[in-house]
Amino acid sequence: MSNKKSFLLLIPAIIFMFVISSCTKKDEPGSQSGNDTTSVMVGDKVMLKYNPKKDDVLKYKITNSTNVKENSPNTGGKDLTNDQNITIFYSEQVNEVNESGVITYKVTFDSILVSAKISSGDTSVSQNYSSNIKDSVYSKPDFVEFNALINNPFKMRVSSRGEILEAYELENVHDAIYKAYGDTLTDKEKEVVKQTLNTTYFKDLLQNSFQKFPENAIAKDSSWMITDSDQLLIFPVKKILNYKLSDVKTENGKTLVTIDATLDNEFIEKQVKEKDLTATVEDSKTTGTGKVVLNLTRGCIVNKETNLAIDISIKMAAGGQSAKSVQTIKTGFKVELLN
Repeated sequence: MSNKKSFLLLIPAIIFMFVISSCTKKDEPGSQSGNDTTSVMVGDKVMLKYNPKKDDVLKYKITNSTNVKENSPNTGGKDLTNDQNITIFYSEQVNEVNESGVITYKVTFDSILVSAKISSGDTSVSQNYSSNIKDSVYSKPDFVEFNALINNPFKMRVSSRGEILEAYELENVHDAIYKAYGDTLTDKEKEVVKQTLNTTYFKDLLQNSFQKFPENAIAKDSSWMITDSDQLLIFPVKKILNYKLSDVKTENGKTLVTIDATLDNEFIEKQVKEKDLTATVEDSKTTGTGKVVLNLTRGCIVNKETNLAIDISIKMAAGGQSAKSVQTIKTGFKVELLN
């Protein structure tokens, strides 16, 4: 099954690990009080939550870019650069908002575009994919998952705090993938397909198109911090996200809020041993920023943009020999409401 999994999703896996989105391990508001209500404003504070109207259709564009430069024994001691851009157009139709505030969306992927380029010195290899054009690239196994998502609606349930609870009615997507492989997948491989979709597209990609909110109302200019355990390459790290409610305003009867964010991480372990190989972080720097604009009246994100830069130097030792790997990773993630 490993040769049937998209390399274009494996290469930029770091995109999803560090996109600035609230996780759930630790919430430390700088200034919070009040009880949860259905109101946008609670006194002079703001209740951050999703509360869209039934039958509203939200059309979004996601842009995801990655630039990775590596110099290591794996690249022959030369700079190898990998550039990738993914653009996704999709819609969310609000089917139901229950008494607990849980929202059921019908999600439809309309189109996916990918441009990828790997270069070293004067040599480069490029590849472009469009879900709208059934050419030779479209037929490659690398894009099976993308092809299967197009025009095969499914549903997902999302809490009022912005956490995806589940995705379901995915049978048409699963069947499209099985058919693309000529119905040759074993039951175990089919389970891998389902897990890949749940992790790559729903837990990571779509979850990051939302913004998770703290439980209580937030005052303007107040801050809160969220920490979570994660992984940078092979090293366990503590991800530290700092948020600030920087602006609250009302325009044409709509309440818009802006949240600024910064990201840092601390290594839990700087040395990892795998069989005879020992990898040690010699130097590392992470810079992450983000900005989220929400329409609380409509109950949706208007714009969300995050940027991340990681510089890391790793010493690798095995069998009495050592070598160095130096990587620079830059990612950008943007969600735009189109209607």
